[in-house]
Amino acid sequence: MGTLASELGPFADGFTQAPRIYVDANLPAGLVRFMRERLLWDVLFVIEEDSLRRARDIEHFRLAMQLRRTLVTLDQDFLDDDRFPPAVCGGIIVLSAPHEAAGMVGRIVVGKPLGPGGEPFDYWVGKPGTSDWHHVPGAARSAFPSVRRIMAEHRVHPT
Repeated sequence: MGTLASELGPFADGFTQAPRIYVDANLPAGLVRFMRERLLWDVLFVIEEDSLRRARDIEHFRLAMQLRRTLVTLDQDFLDDDRFPPAVCGGIIVLSAPHEAAGMVGRIVVGKPLGPGGEPFDYWVGKPGTSDWHHVPGAARSAFPSVRRIMAEHRVHPT
């Protein structure tokens, strides 16, 4: 007799054709909502599970593996193949958000644009507590469409 996950895993695989995703705590909730509502993926978001919010990386890796889910994260630590061997799990997708600190992740818009992603790039200039914030580089500014355009076209990049 194995673990509950190992015993039920084969049955769970047959319930849905949608990708089964395990999202760790550092992905924006808007992206998780997009995966669920627009892509119709089966997403387990650790922020919604009290016991998983502060779990160590290795615990997330093991649980994603046991639940037969692909781990999706922004955490570059998961690129360490010795600690997190991709051959033994359902896959690891490490997303990159090079301008995350400047609010570029907020540009992922789902539904009504709220928060920093719906503001101009320099909305924070002159506000208290922002003296150590950095401007979004011009190349990044020109690469991303405006929130108005994203909402009108329902996409971030042309297909």
